Order: sequence, then structure tokens, then C-alpha cells
Amino acid sequence: MNLNDYLNPLDPSLHQGESGEFLRHLRVNADGIKDGALEEIDLALVGLPVYFDQSIRSTHAPDLIRRELYDLAFDSRHSPTIMDLGNMKKAGSVRETLFGLSDVLVHLMESGIFVLLLGGDSLLNLAVLRSLPRVSPGELHYALAEPYLSLAGYGGFDMISDERVQLYQIGGQAHYHTQEQKVWTRSFVHETYRLGKLRDHLAGAEPYLRGADGFGLSVNVVKNADAPGQNTGFPNGMYGEDVCQLAGYAGLADHLKIFSVMDYYPPHDRLQVTARLLAQSLWYAIEGFRSRISENPYQDEHFKKFLVNLEDHSLVFYKSERTSRWWMEVPAADSAGKTVIPCHYADYQTAARHEIPSRWLRAYQQVHRGG
Repeated sequence: MNLNDYLNPLDPSLHQGESGEFLRHLRVNADGIKDGALEEIDLALVGLPVYFDQSIRSTHAPDLIRRELYDLAFDSRHSPTIMDLGNMKKAGSVRETLFGLSDVLVHLMESGIFVLLLGGDSLLNLAVLRSLPRVSPGELHYALAEPYLSLAGYGGFDMISDERVQLYQIGGQAHYHTQEQKVWTRSFVHETYRLGKLRDHLAGAEPYLRGADGFGLSVNVVKNADAPGQNTGFPNGMYGEDVCQLAGYAGLADHLKIFSVMDYYPPHDRLQVTARLLAQSLWYAIEGFRSRISENPYQDEHFKKFLVNLEDHSLVFYKSERTSRWWMEVPAADSAGKTVIPCHYADYQTAARHEIPSRWLRAYQQVHRGG
């Protein structure tokens, strides 16, 4: 695959002249992507400079985010190699644009590259969800941080056909959960972590990201006061610092292959506050990636095992002595089998009170659905 057929080089004004510290340590697509370039990089930035409003419209959103990212600090010690591959070329139709983006994402992820995708609006999730099944064997989970499920309105594109696809919704707000949303949720959404829970316990979202193959962050999940660059202003939502924390969790998640930011609307972002926030979220995702540790309770020796006896059965938990992260065991559909899913210490505490953690129960129901 020749990526130059899909991606335009960066505008020279972005990377020429006086440069910030981050840019000085970044490889850029200045005049085309050379053969073998992907073999030398760990992370790739890709921009989608379009949004969809009945037709395809151009936006400078990816480049505005880049400008803010390039000026940030960069620690070159033990740093991953990062390349900005430029922006997707504009195709003739929405479907062609999404299919082209999907092909690019598959190529990058198959090359073992962690992708940072700069949108674009939430329709780009269709391209991501078309690409992930082609590179992810077994179960497939995609985490979405947005106030309502935008995907529920995109059924006409018929691009989510893999039955393995399950969603984690983070930061959802109940007053947007219409009947249409509820019907769609029953088919695709595996778990939700509402805004209220997120406010009370932000760290409770970490296991969802640790168990996901991809993470899509809509700027609409942030309250408008912290992110004015929204096409439609949302009075309630996450705080800016919470978004950066979530992005850090995403970078740390060794199973996660892509992190995308979307729905940035520059005309409403007079002081570039939102561009800076999204740039900082990308920065924290990169910092998380730098600290990634691959762990498996069944394969590594640095785990403590905890057994909690309930009335009818026992729950098994594992804690990493290296990272203090937790997992819990869920019986597989085959009575002799079992699997582990990421969890939080709070789930262990729930079990210790002789209550079944809701996350365990939903995972059990999912595994045994139809069984």
C-alpha cells in the first residue's frame, strides 16, 4: 500500500521556521512518505481535515491542533519515535472518505504503530470500527467518550457489520438517552460509565480503556466552558484536566491501537482553548504510551491472587505488584474455561462486601449470552 495515495504532506508553515520542542523531535511528512519509513516509528499522527454536513466540508481542525501540540514539551529520554504522516486526501463522497481512512488505519495498525487520529467529526468512528476487526482477533471493544451515542444516527452507512464489536460509552448523559439511543444501545453497547460516575471516580474509567482496542474522544463530552470549540455547546460535561487523564489511561493501555480526537469546531474557538486542550490530551496519550507495560495475570509472576467467597460461588481477583492494576476472572461459556478482564480495586472492595461487582455481572452475561 502506498500511503502517498491517501495522505497529503503537511503544510510547510506548520513545520518550517521557528519550532517548538515537540516538533524538533518529530518526524514529518514534508514531501511524501518514503519507503521503509513505517519500520522506524512507534506512533503516527494522521489528520482528517473534513467534516460531514450533508456533504463533505473542509476544516482546519487537525492543523490547529497540531500547531498547539508542536509547541509543547518533549522528553527525549526513552521516547517513542513519532511521525506526523499528514492529512487524509479529500475523496469524492463520504463513503469513499471513510473507506480510504479505514484502509490507512489497517495498514498502520498491522505495522504495529499506535495511531493518533485528529478529526474530523464523529462519523470517523465508522472508519475506525471498520478497521479494528481486520486487525483484532477475538473480542473487540471500542471506548467512546461522548454525551450521547452519535453512532446511533449513522445506521444508513451500514459499516458496523462485525458481531464482535462492543462499545464502552464513557461520560454519557441520561437526558440525551432517547428511545432510539436505547434501542441501539441494546445491540452494540456493552457497558456505560455515565458522567456522574466519572465525576465521582475518574479512575473507574481506566479498566474500560485498558480493555479496549480503540478510544474515540469527542470534544462534546467536555463542558462548553472548558472547550468552547464545539459546534453545539454542551453546558454539562467533563473538565479539561479529566480529559487529559483519560488520554493518559488510553496511552498506558497496551491493548489499545488507536486514539482519536474529534468534533472540534474551530469557528467557535476564538482563543484556541479547545485546540490546546486536545493537543494536551494527545501529549498525555503519548506520555502514557511511553510508560506502557504489558501484563497478563496468567503469564506473569508478579501478581497476587485474591479469592472472595460469596454464597453461591467464589470470585477471583489479581493485583499486579508492579503497577497496582487489578483484573478479575470471569467463567467462560465452556464451564471448564475462564478469562480475565480489567477491573478496579473498587470492584474487589464490592466483592469483599459480599456483593457482585456490576462489571463482573455484565461480563458474565455477555459471555453466556445465548448459551
